[in-house]
Amino acid sequence: MDTRRSEGRTTGDGRGYSYGDRQEYREYDEFGSPVATQPRQTAQRRPASQQRAAYERRQPQRRGSQPSTKPFIVGAGLFIACVVALVMAMMPRDARAKDTDADADTQQQTDTQGQDAQDENTPDTPEDGSGADTDAQGHDLSLLPEAMRTLYDKVPAAREWVLAWYDFPKPVTSDQIDLSTLDTSRVPELYQWDLRWGYARYAGNFFGLSGCGPTALSMVAIYFTKDTALNPQRVGEYAEENKYTDSGNGTAWTLFSQGAAGLGLRSTELPLDQSRVDAALAAGDLVVMIMGEGDFTTTGHYIVVTGGDGTNGYTVHDPNNPDNTAKLWTFAQIQTQIRNIWAFNKA
Repeated sequence: MDTRRSEGRTTGDGRGYSYGDRQEYREYDEFGSPVATQPRQTAQRRPASQQRAAYERRQPQRRGSQPSTKPFIVGAGLFIACVVALVMAMMPRDARAKDTDADADTQQQTDTQGQDAQDENTPDTPEDGSGADTDAQGHDLSLLPEAMRTLYDKVPAAREWVLAWYDFPKPVTSDQIDLSTLDTSRVPELYQWDLRWGYARYAGNFFGLSGCGPTALSMVAIYFTKDTALNPQRVGEYAEENKYTDSGNGTAWTLFSQGAAGLGLRSTELPLDQSRVDAALAAGDLVVMIMGEGDFTTTGHYIVVTGGDGTNGYTVHDPNNPDNTAKLWTFAQIQTQIRNIWAFNKA
């Protein structure tokens, strides 16, 4: 039986003394005599550099750091600024003025070149004012509603009405409009943008923009009935009172097929046939056509055919454009644009 024992303060593993980095073991036999002393290295001391690094990691506040360059940069900037100011102060005034004038000349040259480039890219303003941002009277045309600006550009005769928009004219009532001087022996030429009624409201818009239907029927009614009180605005009021309008879309076809009777007219719907149109005109009727996209409109538009024939050309009254009124139109020219046709006479 091994009676050897160890003595002394134990380390973590329970074996022998601990003297710093060394442990010493003393073992004894069964008679109590020391057997051997076994010095044993239990840990290696780390190099000083590693110990210093570990120490600095534990003590970050003592770590060496590079000095900041910010104060140096700021100081250098201030020094340079002071030097520049000193040099400028010592420079003769005439030399400084010369440099300033040179800079001004350079800037002026640059501005002039930029203006030349702008002038080259700016379209010339038409003399008649169409397509320009302002007219001859200085009106800012960009402020106009789109439909009115289009009318201004395409129909010169309507410009007086368009420009009246800037003054917001107050419309009159239909019974204040006097057409008694009209020659009723012939079909009157009336236009929807006439200042007397063009700013009245009709079908959700200005009469001057949406009133081609009542204007066309007014020309027919005045010619046959000789009643000049049936002016375009009065016919428009009649159409709205009897639901012959569609707000935002103008005049319904039913004003011509049904509503005409209430104005003392007889209405007959015609097929899209040149011979029928020519026969109605030869019999003394007036013909109203609703036109689609083409020569007269981009959406829908009513015109009055007052005479002629489809071969040699019809005479028409376009309630929106006197230039179209001045032309002759053959049936072949307008056939594909016609949406419907009515013939009228006195009831």
